[in-house]
Amino acid sequence: MSLKNRFQVSAVFVWAVICYIRLRLVIFLKDVFFFSSSLRQQSVFILFFSSLFFLSPSYGQRPPSIPFEETPSPQSLLPLEDLIPDFPSTQSDSSASSSSRSGAILLDDYALQPHSHQSLASDRKEQEIVRLLKELKYCSNAKEAKNLSRQLQRLWSRSGNETIDLLMTWAEQSIIALDYGAALDRIDSVISLAPTYAEPWVKRAWIHIQLSDFKLAMFDLSHALRLEPRHYIAFLELGIIMEETNRPHLAIKAYETALSFYPQMQFLHRHLDFLVSQQLDQEV
Repeated sequence: MSLKNRFQVSAVFVWAVICYIRLRLVIFLKDVFFFSSSLRQQSVFILFFSSLFFLSPSYGQRPPSIPFEETPSPQSLLPLEDLIPDFPSTQSDSSASSSSRSGAILLDDYALQPHSHQSLASDRKEQEIVRLLKELKYCSNAKEAKNLSRQLQRLWSRSGNETIDLLMTWAEQSIIALDYGAALDRIDSVISLAPTYAEPWVKRAWIHIQLSDFKLAMFDLSHALRLEPRHYIAFLELGIIMEETNRPHLAIKAYETALSFYPQMQFLHRHLDFLVSQQLDQEV
């Protein structure tokens, strides 16, 4: 092949390469233009949607609450101030305390009675418990009912023995401090000294409930209710155990029994309404 022919072939090859490159470049630029146009459209859509989101009245506010988040665990249902009448945060109303006929005078008289007069003091205590239970049952004011309940709790917490009462005071202080180990040790000592005294059984059951030891709690409550079948706090604790062990029908019955003694327990009414509606929904 002559030099001229070689030059012509090379020129044709170079021209073909240039045309190929130009064609690919045109296709590439066309794709880029289409992509950028599509991207602009998407950006406009995203911007529009974002503006609606940020201008929404609910933006920046707390998200709607989930139903089960509003329902506390049954273990936290019983406030400490209802379990322990002299709970530190409790501030008694001055008018209520002045009108109380069963307050400190009766309790001090009961604690200071000689041994020979313990029977008489015990009778006076029982009469006062009966009177307070009757007033509590028919009281229509929640604040007055709470004061009556505290008086009842104070009467029930008095054993008539200074040593036992001191141990129970220490146990209650340990419960308030959430030192359940020390509280159990002191309550165990009280029960060994006075097994017919109902209050330590109720307090120990509450501790076992907090520790999720429901069998021991049931054991304690069976003793407590044999000794004091009117103890509405014990029935409330029994309802908590039934609810925690997936026996809602028995829980409802126990809660209703507690309310039959203390109808103004507003928090228990609310919880009972929720539990009953939950059961009706499941049955439907």
